[in-house]
Amino acid sequence: MAIPKTVQHWLRLRKEYERRLKTEPDPQPRVLPIVKIGRKWHFVDEQLRENRNVTDPFDIEKW
Repeated sequence: MAIPKTVQHWLRLRKEYERRLKTEPDPQPRVLPIVKIGRKWHFVDEQLRENRNVTDPFDIEKW
């Protein structure tokens, strides 16, 4: 199964953020980590303690 274009875009932004994190003290804006859970891609928000579906922001899993 191919990675959706929206997810690919966010993965590229996250990779760029991680690169800037190594060279800048506080790179802005912050990009949340992205993980694949089952068939869905999720942003992992530790502060809110939830996973949000990358392609459907209304699909939220609290933990």
